[in-house]
Formats: sequence, C-alpha cells, structure tokens
Amino acid sequence: MNRYLIVDDDNTRGLKIKKLLISNHRIPEEFIDYAECVNEATAFLRRTFYTIIFVDVALPQLKRGEINPTAGLNIVQSIINNRLKRPGTIFAYTGIEDEIENHKQKYYKETGFELVYCPANDFSWLENRKAIIDYNAALFNGLENKNSDIVILTLHGIRTYGKWQDKLAEICKNSEGFSSVKNLPFKYTLISTLSFLMPSRRKLVVNDFKKVLSEYLENNRSRRIICIGHSFGSYVLMHALKELEDRSLLKELDLIVLCGSVLDRNFNFDFLDFNDNLVIINECAVHDFPLAINEAFVPDVGLAGVTGFNGFSGKNFFNRYHTGGHSCFFAGDFMEKHWLPILLNPEKMIHINDGDSQSYFYKLFALKFCVFIGMFKRKIYSLFSKIQ
Repeated sequence: MNRYLIVDDDNTRGLKIKKLLISNHRIPEEFIDYAECVNEATAFLRRTFYTIIFVDVALPQLKRGEINPTAGLNIVQSIINNRLKRPGTIFAYTGIEDEIENHKQKYYKETGFELVYCPANDFSWLENRKAIIDYNAALFNGLENKNSDIVILTLHGIRTYGKWQDKLAEICKNSEGFSSVKNLPFKYTLISTLSFLMPSRRKLVVNDFKKVLSEYLENNRSRRIICIGHSFGSYVLMHALKELEDRSLLKELDLIVLCGSVLDRNFNFDFLDFNDNLVIINECAVHDFPLAINEAFVPDVGLAGVTGFNGFSGKNFFNRYHTGGHSCFFAGDFMEKHWLPILLNPEKMIHINDGDSQSYFYKLFALKFCVFIGMFKRKIYSLFSKIQ
C-alpha cells in the first residue's frame, strides 16, 4: 500500500500536484495525504511510512500562519535525523528563483535529495520525474509494507487470558482475504472481579488502554482499523474511544464489534458521529447469565450484551442475537462464520435474530427480576454519587 504526502500551503499548486499523481500515475486518491503546514505534515510523518513526499520549502508552522522560508527543509532535516518516519524519496520544491542554484547545491549536500525549482503554473518538473515516481512505486510494492493494510485491536474480559484473541489472529492469518493484517491483542491478564466492580478501578484500566491506543495511533497508520471487545473489554474499548482527545486518529476506524457487552443499553455513541463510514455490530447472547447479574448489582454497567442497545438498528448500527451464553462467540466456527466475512468487508453483515430461543426462565430472571433490581441500583448509585 504505497502512500504519498503533499505538503504545500498553496492549495492551487498542491491540489494540481495531487491531480497529476492521480491521472499520470493511477494513484488512488485515498492514498494521497495533504498537509498545509509544518504541524500537519509532522503529524502525518510520525505515524505513516510514505513512498514519496512532495514538500514546499516555504511553509507556515500552523495553518494560515506566517511563512517560514526554510520550514520545509526543517521537515526534511527532522526525517534525516530520524525524528520522523523516513519516506522512500523526497521531492522538495520552491517557487522562489533567487539564488536557486546555490540553494540546490547546498540542499543536496546536506540532505542527499534534489531541490526542484517550480515556477508558477509550471509542472513540467513533476512530469519530467515520472520515471522516478513510477520506479519508487514499483520498488515499495515489492517490499514488505510498513503500513499495515488492516489493524485489528482486541480486548478481553475479566479473569481470563483472552485465548480467543489468539484464535482470531490465527483465523485472520490463514485467511486468503487478508493481504496485510496486524493483530493487536490488548492483554490485561486476569483483571480481578474487584477491578470490574469498582468504577474507580475500572477507570484505571480504561486509562491504561487509552494511553497504549493513543501512542499506537499517533505512530502508526493503516487503511482500516477494526476494534473487537468482549465483556469488560467492550467497556474499556468504548470508554477509551470516548475519552480520546484527538478524534482525527480514528478516521480509519471502520468497524467495531462488541460481544457479551457489559455496557448499559442506553450507552450514547454520539461521539462517533463524525465517522460516517463506521459500522458498529453488537453481538448479543440471549442466555448470558453474568450480564443479568451485572444489570442487577454492578454500578455503571448493564445488559446491552443481551437486550441490545436501545435505539435504531440499521444502516451503520446493528444488534445481532445469538443462542448461547457469555462466551458462545468463541466456540466452534462462530468467528469464521460470523466475523471473518465482516472483518473482510463490513457490508457483508447479515442480520441474525435468534431471540425467540430465549428460555422462559431466563426472561423471568434476567429481563424481569434483574432489570427491576437494576432500576433501584441506578437510583441508589446516582444518589450516592451526588452525596460524594
């Protein structure tokens, strides 16, 4: 997956370069990033390996800020000093003709890259380097890609080693549909029941995951990000995503799968509205007894992994109901049958509703008694939090 970066505060020129890359080199538009200032460029270069970057020499530090005549060269110097990820090739260009030959020699001597003179509305310099651009594209296509095509983040529940995470990784590894996939299982081995019962202890786990997630996203790039959380892992995942300060890091997030979720059925997903391509699938087990106990007695959690989340189901959000208990998602060929197709393509999601298989005893115990107790639980904890 070759990626390209254009850094130019002149939108007319920068977008023309982008248009030429698309038309002359058949580069898909989604694989070309654009930055207008130093800060945007360095943010991209911290987390993405680029085949080629095109950088204007004179740039502002911030968007629409004051122009620094050597800011682009400073970016190149940061790359050379290994403070940013190294691309395959760098094309630095300038529209300033004064002493251009001296600047070219000095720049080449200091960096080893070519400084190109780019007169207004003249893009012959780009067309003259068509062979170099095509060569680098072919070269990096033949090497192991440092940008993963797909990243799958998984989070397990309490009192477990998350064996299902390893099973899922093996399934993906053996699937012909994945060209480049990186599995990142978040292990918080044997999270105690106490950590789950106490909101303050839960917060510590959320903070730990949020820190790891933020650091990874700031320093890595992929075409797609998929998140899967089971049980308490669904709580950690959604609260960490909700508290993530830089939402731009989630632009590539296109699928969330929650299973056996301990989240409250009224959990608000509005913080993800900025991402129109995101699909959320909530896998429910209609005989999940641990979640019934959660609903009745544990603060700030609920029964979403049984009843589903309240609100509309469809388009980008789906509740699916399966026969089974809290960990039925990891038995037999469930993951191959129900998850592998949607991991490859979320649009292949099919509706499943086996809710009618729910026993009368479970309905009486979970959906009547535990929900009734849960109403008082919420009032008591709400009153207690106000007193504090």
